[in-house]
Amino acid sequence: MPQVKDWEALENKTIIGYIPQVPHTYALIEGMYGIMNEHNVAIGESTCAAKLWAAPVSAGGKALLEVSEMSQIALERAKTAREAIQVMGDLAVKYGFYSAEWNVDNPYGEGLVKGEGGEALTVIDPEEAWVFHVIPDDTGASAIWVAQRVPDSHVAVVANSFVIRNVIPDHPDFMYSANLWTVAEKLGWYDSGRDGPYLNFVHTYAPKRYRSSYANRRVWRVFTLANQALGLPADTNAYADDYPFSVQVARPEHKNQFTVQDIIDIQRDHYEGTPYSTGYGSLAGGPYGDPNRFDISSTDDMTIWEALQGDFPRTISLFRTSYSFVAEPRRGEVGSWFPRVWFSQYAPDQSTFVPLYVTADKLPKSWVSGAMHKYNSDSAWWNFAAVGNYASRFYVHAMVTVRAVQRRLEAELAAQTDALESRLLNWLKSQPAGSSSSRGQVVQEVTQLTQTLGDYVSATWRDLLPELITTYRDGYIISGQDEVYVGIKKMFYPKWWLEKVGYFAHRGNAEADQDDPNNWIYFSKGPNSQGTLPAAWISLSLLTVLLAGGLGYFLGQHHASSKYKLGASPSSSSELPADFTARRSSRSIITQQSASPYRLVSNRDDDDEEEGQRHQERAVFTLKKPVSKPAVKSSTKNSRAAGGSKETEMTSVSYQSF
Repeated sequence: MPQVKDWEALENKTIIGYIPQVPHTYALIEGMYGIMNEHNVAIGESTCAAKLWAAPVSAGGKALLEVSEMSQIALERAKTAREAIQVMGDLAVKYGFYSAEWNVDNPYGEGLVKGEGGEALTVIDPEEAWVFHVIPDDTGASAIWVAQRVPDSHVAVVANSFVIRNVIPDHPDFMYSANLWTVAEKLGWYDSGRDGPYLNFVHTYAPKRYRSSYANRRVWRVFTLANQALGLPADTNAYADDYPFSVQVARPEHKNQFTVQDIIDIQRDHYEGTPYSTGYGSLAGGPYGDPNRFDISSTDDMTIWEALQGDFPRTISLFRTSYSFVAEPRRGEVGSWFPRVWFSQYAPDQSTFVPLYVTADKLPKSWVSGAMHKYNSDSAWWNFAAVGNYASRFYVHAMVTVRAVQRRLEAELAAQTDALESRLLNWLKSQPAGSSSSRGQVVQEVTQLTQTLGDYVSATWRDLLPELITTYRDGYIISGQDEVYVGIKKMFYPKWWLEKVGYFAHRGNAEADQDDPNNWIYFSKGPNSQGTLPAAWISLSLLTVLLAGGLGYFLGQHHASSKYKLGASPSSSSELPADFTARRSSRSIITQQSASPYRLVSNRDDDDEEEGQRHQERAVFTLKKPVSKPAVKSSTKNSRAAGGSKETEMTSVSYQSF
């Protein structure tokens, strides 16, 4: 294989076998799994539970190939989806297919091994879309496989569970290994007299998942997003027998086809707008609707088996995603010259899908750099992960900014790629057919655009993190950072969440008149339980205010000759430093401005009730041009409101457009 030189350079490597090479291989993009090749054949992957499992020859087993190698080899050798399926199926049968997990000496025993026993792939080209299933056979040295074609304008979904049911023998919409029926009959899992001529692959070879909704709910979600008129039940049995293999896409505005953006939006879904939403409104999501639910584990006060007694909905977008993509196989010259896949790293919900061309001879450096266990701001994955982790803290607020960046970037990327393709296709019409120089020019320009756009997106997300930190922090939404007045809006918490966490169970002073807010005393009970003050207290308070005012006036006059007069309106820029340095303390924030005849204005929020928050809001200083008013002015209105997928466990969406 072409990668063998790279593998041999690795310090820790184990090459467990060889297969014969073919005379010619095709260009492809891969990310451990094959993704797309130069002939617009693309593959998505999803690990599924199987009754049979096998180990590789390197671990004492008999199988040589795992699904990642199979998908890479298929894209190196196939021009169509059917060819890719046949290549993978034949190799698995001849050399043996081993499971993603085979070590039964794990905390979960054989259950984990079976849960990782099989694989499902979505395989598409410009003409057809297929779903492919493969599992080890009963000897551990070969494989059983089946594939079913997705009808035109339909969508099929694989979400860590097999979906092919009644396999029709000798039908053009099915492909399968010769042992599909015989192994099942030998193991007593299928009987033609009992089960009829059609073998139900799901019932025959798939075990029932302990939490079947982990897979089935995602299938339901995609189907209902594709066609809301279906009325499919959200709850079904372990095998999802209520669900069809595929459904017609109902998008009359797009000729009943999904667009690339439709698929991207589906990849970002958390069941929003359904009873299963993990976002805003879910107590587990917190007051700001963080849709992420971390992996089940034992804790200091709970065993793993106790934790497994419950669950959260498994969303389509997942925080522990390595990468996801939307392959876009296209016909004709545009497909021949520009095989294109929209690719993202980290969670689809908190990243941008960039165009990668198989035609390019290099990919963006930021997209092929770094490791997941060491932060690197030059790595696209880390820039997405940093923004995602921070934005999730204030999700319902911060994602407004993130969504705007996603939409803007993806619109820019689509426009620039379409423009390049159109220009180059027009130029190619004037060039000799088959010219190597023409191809070289196309490769050069496509490579340059691919690298430029990829690195541009990575840098944009790198710079987005400090913007989010500045805008959403400590329970505040800050706006107008570059304006004269900085807007500060409190997030606080929604009423529904406060009610659920018992906030309103802690009422105020029971002795106060709780029906009359005018009598409420917020920070102390006060000298009188009725909320009124004796006349002597009132007189003393007034006297204190007057004395304080007089003293303040005297001190202001006394310091009027200071170099930086608070309240002065200097007649020239010489009275301010060349660059007024930004300073911040626990009591004040001074924004940086260039030297000019400005005065300082204190924007106080006198309506602020919480003393613990005053230190951040009561003394925010900005520079303002002088006016004929008192130099130090208190304002109570200074705040304004802030105006397919490869995962550890993956959801694979296959669709066919005509």
